[in-house]
Amino acid sequence: MVAGMAVVSFFSASFELIPGGNHNNQRAIELAIILMALFQAMQGIVQERFLKPDSIKLIWWFCGGFFFLGALSALQSAFSPQAFLEWSLLLSLLILSYLIATEVKENSLDQIKTILRVLGAGTALYVGTSMVPLVSALLLKSQPSLIDLIPGFDNWRFLNHTQTAILPLLGLLLVMDSPRSKVEDADTRASSLISLWSKYRYWLWWYAISASWMLVFISGARGTALGMSVSIAVVFFLLRKKAWPWCRIMLLAALFGALGNFLLYTVAPLAIGLRPFGSLGEVAGRTVFNPDSGRIALWHIAMDLIKAYPWLGSGPMHFAHYSRGMRLPAHPHNWILQIASEWGCVALICFCAILYLSLRSLFRTARTVASDDRDNQAISVAFLAVLIALICDGLVSGLLVMPVSQLWIAIYAGCAWGWAGARQPENLALNGTRKMDAPLRILLSLLLMALMVNFFHAFWVQIGGSGADQQSEHIKNDDERWPRFWIYGNF
Repeated sequence: MVAGMAVVSFFSASFELIPGGNHNNQRAIELAIILMALFQAMQGIVQERFLKPDSIKLIWWFCGGFFFLGALSALQSAFSPQAFLEWSLLLSLLILSYLIATEVKENSLDQIKTILRVLGAGTALYVGTSMVPLVSALLLKSQPSLIDLIPGFDNWRFLNHTQTAILPLLGLLLVMDSPRSKVEDADTRASSLISLWSKYRYWLWWYAISASWMLVFISGARGTALGMSVSIAVVFFLLRKKAWPWCRIMLLAALFGALGNFLLYTVAPLAIGLRPFGSLGEVAGRTVFNPDSGRIALWHIAMDLIKAYPWLGSGPMHFAHYSRGMRLPAHPHNWILQIASEWGCVALICFCAILYLSLRSLFRTARTVASDDRDNQAISVAFLAVLIALICDGLVSGLLVMPVSQLWIAIYAGCAWGWAGARQPENLALNGTRKMDAPLRILLSLLLMALMVNFFHAFWVQIGGSGADQQSEHIKNDDERWPRFWIYGNF
């Protein structure tokens, strides 16, 4: 269900849940998913479905430290309500990942395959809709802007952030769902429609991943390309033969995407007298003459904030406040500087420790997979690759900020957490044997209620009068939009 709703966010141009365009609609979908997750977590606590771990693993201490320091940072910040809104969002995404992990752990292969198929079908539908403006432009002989070719997102980079998380998963889907026998299972022969789906879905997945790569090329997504390149190289170096099936699919899909970009977005427009579509050529020139693309100015602001607030930071989401006077983006396009400048250097150490422990656990789990266990081999490679790609892309982008990429990172984290926890339960705190004490249940219930109230208030502010006032003020200011939580992100 969560994967399905996350896929719906690709098509936010088709509806308007709240004013403010695609970004606000996508944030609204994310908050709706989170509210459902929090309600489910509340039910689990009340019904005593969650068991207390026998021991608190090291990664939980770092998670607790990160959010405790974030709460202190929010309390001492200039605008505590905004700070606690982002703190609540990240904590709720962690809860969502935990709920996904507890379900995936029970039947990891089937659960993961179902999520991947939902992702594959949604991606195929999305890249299909992206072909509509291409065909229209060619038939009408009109020169489209890049944003016309990337429907459903206010900025094509927001799609690229999401692609960094989902491209390796689409490659995993192709490995796991590849045809291994000409004989279908009896249940898939029960219906001609199901049989047709079983027969041709493999090629649908190839279309989805290849066309997704094509969108990476036409948008000149350097961060995504960097993340994919590093992740493919690292997992192949670490896991060699185990990694080759997944690496081969990723490289072939990238090749098909590059070929599609050349034929459809370069050759076809030139043949009818238009300029090439997309921004690949412009980005290539900018990479040579302006490689930082304005990020140095953002990083200077972040460094100044680190110097001014080294221990607890300026407050979660507060980079948006301090960058507003320079009319710059509301985040520094670098996860290290973002956490250090907003949450503090100590919180950054906790976050880095969480990443290190996660990478170590995934790598150790990958090495325990039997050589003849094809599915789990592919999962171990892809899950390790996703985390590496996110770390690399996040050094030059805002994938930790945008709603669709946040959702898919949380879904990925839950799947990886549940899968690794099922194979090596001693490494991840998903197992327990003791019921929670009443005081702990009450404390957790109050925390969940506070999170839900905070998000309902965020909806109210955006939809109600103060949100409209905020929007009108920004329209007076040349309609500057630097998305952070909402589309008008500066405060």
